[in-house]
Amino acid sequence: MIPPLEIAFIVICGVDAAIAIIFTAASGLNNMSGSVMPSIVALLLYIAISAMGIFSVLKKKRGLQLAYMIVQIIIIVLGFLAVIGLIVICAVPMVHTVLKGLFIQDWITKMKDYPKNSAEVDDLQKKLKCCGLTPFKYNDTGYPSSCCEIPPCSNNVFPKSCDEAHVDNTLSFVRSAIGLLCVIIAVKIALTVLISLIRKRQPMEETEEDEE
Repeated sequence: MIPPLEIAFIVICGVDAAIAIIFTAASGLNNMSGSVMPSIVALLLYIAISAMGIFSVLKKKRGLQLAYMIVQIIIIVLGFLAVIGLIVICAVPMVHTVLKGLFIQDWITKMKDYPKNSAEVDDLQKKLKCCGLTPFKYNDTGYPSSCCEIPPCSNNVFPKSCDEAHVDNTLSFVRSAIGLLCVIIAVKIALTVLISLIRKRQPMEETEEDEE
């Protein structure tokens, strides 16, 4: 029969993996580039670490348990640093300006040559519910149908420029990520404490079994 500490550890490992899947899915939905491979690789690595922890506990592999603890401590430290960085992104206006500038740099040429890039621009404007950029409006060329919910677009154009909508969307995701990272850090701390307690108890159990 599996002892209560080990059961608690396995359950929390399952919760940990579920949170990682949710975080990866949310990252994929918010990814403007369309590349999800890095997120998938990170998720697989995350699940592999959880599997290593469960295996080390069930098979009483104290060396693996120590390695698992070290990995968790590293993840906790990196998590705290990530939360600090994300808070800075949310709180510092200069960062928002930089995000806008980079976005404008990527999209202004495409929007100015709308007929050539219409599919890409329309996809962006529909997704973010925006129209044009702060330094570029469609006033002279006429609004694309993606600039409003129901074309033709005249008085019902989306009020936000795409650089503003992009920053708002990014900040919304960052705030959600901060909350999720805090949950992940709390779970990692719980796992580290549990496996530490399990390691302390296991040598005593092995000694008792040897004496019998």
